[in-house]
Amino acid sequence: MTLALPGPAFMFPLPTYPWTCCPHPHIDTMEEWARTCAVEYLGFLPDNAAAMYGDQQLGRSAAVILPYGSLERIRPAALSFLYTTVLDDYYEFAEPQDTLAAADRVHQLILGAPVQEDDNGIFQLVARAGRELREISPTDFVIRYAECLRAFLANGTAREGVHRRAKVIPQVEEVLSSREYSIGVVFTVPLLELLLPSPLSPVTAAHPVLQRMWRLIARMVVVQNDVATVHRERERIDQGEVMNILLAAEYHWNLSLEQCYRYALHLNQQAIDEFAFLKDNLPDFGPEAERVREYVALLANLPGAWDAWYRHMTLRYSGAHPEADWLQAEKT
Repeated sequence: MTLALPGPAFMFPLPTYPWTCCPHPHIDTMEEWARTCAVEYLGFLPDNAAAMYGDQQLGRSAAVILPYGSLERIRPAALSFLYTTVLDDYYEFAEPQDTLAAADRVHQLILGAPVQEDDNGIFQLVARAGRELREISPTDFVIRYAECLRAFLANGTAREGVHRRAKVIPQVEEVLSSREYSIGVVFTVPLLELLLPSPLSPVTAAHPVLQRMWRLIARMVVVQNDVATVHRERERIDQGEVMNILLAAEYHWNLSLEQCYRYALHLNQQAIDEFAFLKDNLPDFGPEAERVREYVALLANLPGAWDAWYRHMTLRYSGAHPEADWLQAEKT
């Protein structure tokens, strides 16, 4: 495993987590997939986007949370982390109707809709990844993943775009609500099931306890991300970088940034404690019990596994991040 990239200098220490795992043994292969697809599909973007997304190490961001599994089964996850990151960057300042249209199109392409002439490279990549996912997965699972992917854009990116365009920091409650989806855990959790002998049944996947558990993980990852990015975003509020728990608490509650950091750590610890309790007291899932335990173990690893990516692998938070509104630039 190659860990050549230095991590950024964070304003505050990142939170830590009690669960983690070793990256997939083919982490370099997963990174190569992402880099190759960036070159093949993202040439229409300005600012040398393919090289920039290479520096972000998005294939590795998938590899650190998938500690095992055949290359065939983990490939859709590696591609997912590339196209979802690009989609979020591409539409982060878009009008809601544009992002919702993209959410619908992504949903269609994952389910098997044919590529159209006006589908740009991002959608062509989504179509390819969707085809590969359908080749190895039951239809019920593909439908569930497509719905989660749509929720990421519709409930996360589209909602955040309203505030980004206005350059106004929303209330803490709104930040937490929209970030639960925009942080990406919502579409990541079904991808963990690619490592199971077979995906969870739709009824089990929708169980209230498992739904609560992924939301707790999302809360941890939001805190992790917002602590990691506050140094960058605090300098760019006037450019629309307004979706951060620490910035929202500082602005609306008149707290010092140090106090906001402690509040974020409090939210993080609350989520850890509740998740740990649920993990140790799972309901009886009958014949799916063993698969559920494996799924929950993988789910628990997400924040801790991504910690190494934040600290040592990606340059997304220290230079390799788009500064332009790509969608608006393309329209004009």
